[in-house]
Amino acid sequence: MTGHVMAATAARRADFRLVAQGELQWYAASNEARRGFCGRCGSTLFWEGVGRDYISIAAGSLDDSRGLTVACHIFVADKGDYYEIEPGTPQSRDGTFSVTFPDSGMRILRATERQALPWKNGGGVTREVLAHPPGSDLGHFDWRVSIAEIHSAGPFSRFPGIERRMAVLAGCLRLSIDEGAALSVSPDTPPVEFSGDVPAFADPVGGPVTDLNLMIRRARFDCSFERRLASAPLRLTPRSGTRVLVALSELSVRCAAQEADLAKLDALLIEGESRCEVIAQAAAAPFYLIEIFARP
Repeated sequence: MTGHVMAATAARRADFRLVAQGELQWYAASNEARRGFCGRCGSTLFWEGVGRDYISIAAGSLDDSRGLTVACHIFVADKGDYYEIEPGTPQSRDGTFSVTFPDSGMRILRATERQALPWKNGGGVTREVLAHPPGSDLGHFDWRVSIAEIHSAGPFSRFPGIERRMAVLAGCLRLSIDEGAALSVSPDTPPVEFSGDVPAFADPVGGPVTDLNLMIRRARFDCSFERRLASAPLRLTPRSGTRVLVALSELSVRCAAQEADLAKLDALLIEGESRCEVIAQAAAAPFYLIEIFARP
């Protein structure tokens, strides 16, 4: 604690990323929160409350604090009597206040931050990109986007009530669905659609296969799932619902006044009817666009 005024801003946990730990040290001052300090000089950097969906950041630690404005003075009951708070500024005696964030309409989902989950049969791994509701497991999701690596032949798990979309991003896959003829699926073939209720068997040909997967609960949601190419700035048609863009090469996405730079296999969550434009960072930028919307 400073014993005086401390200025802090905040960021959603989903938008906050530590690119290096360095000398950062954490101290749990209580069971309700912990504080982050520089282990070298002792400067206060962060405050992280248990169960909060945001993390507080010391405003004085920012290289560029332009655009910050005073939203509220908190703990004013403990204020020193040697200064005054500007009249009209919101105040809280005990620290109770509401943290609100501007609606950016988009969120970057970095490929480097995904956790690899091995399959039960040992034939591959899956990295979840995004699921709804957030934190839902394989038995309770409404929709789920993931990227998988298939290392050896074996059956897919069944998911009753689920519709599946799959696109191969690297390698070649021999896919057998129910009693149909085996399909040869590669980056050059269209995405495959099939029901999660029926048996499916996958056999990677000549080496491991990487694929992009979408699973939706058919009674509640519908979707589109397509490969696009931005050889020039490409405007996306605004739509209601949720859009997930998965980059297959380096590209940028501009939505209103915000811009996101994506590396290969990074994803971008776009919510609402934002007007967005995809910009290639090389001659052309391939990507997958997934659109998910609730059934009436």
